[in-house]
Amino acid sequence: MPTTTADLVDVSDAQVFSNNTVTGVTLATGSDADGNGSISTQELRNAVVAAGGWRKDLQITTNRPSERSTNRLSLFGGILFGSLFTLSTDLCGADGNSRLPGLDFTTGAAALLGAFPCSTCSDTVPFPESVSLGGGYASSASIHLGEQTIEGRVTVVTQDSRGELEANKLNTGSGDPASEISWREYRRW
Repeated sequence: MPTTTADLVDVSDAQVFSNNTVTGVTLATGSDADGNGSISTQELRNAVVAAGGWRKDLQITTNRPSERSTNRLSLFGGILFGSLFTLSTDLCGADGNSRLPGLDFTTGAAALLGAFPCSTCSDTVPFPESVSLGGGYASSASIHLGEQTIEGRVTVVTQDSRGELEANKLNTGSGDPASEISWREYRRW
């Protein structure tokens, strides 16, 4: 159990690549279990468990108001979804911008399988950890299973402050959520 937030693994600058390497994270000495000089997602996961958790700073810029999370987060298939909002610098416009992160719940970094579609991701181009939802204050993420033509595919729906719906088809890697995992009904007479 961490005693302060400083004890948590800081994944604010983490980037995950298709070759299972993670950059932008500093781990404790000895965390490189295989001794190859790079961090894998499993080594990051182990370090997060040992530290008691992870932390991620929201975006802070000098010329814009800071990003904030004011909605509930959703966890599905090991991916943490939410909506983040940055106010506009134009006091008369007041729309601001929102984005939808999809983070591996166990590491706080982008999911190794890539929650968001990415045709250019590779050993040198990292998986995106979020997608832009455009202008306006976005609602909490609602997860819709719908027709499961691709295993682990869900649609995450948000609504902005202007009433427009945004639907993103994402991957959770959780297998077929429509199938029975384990269920038994017990009756007491």
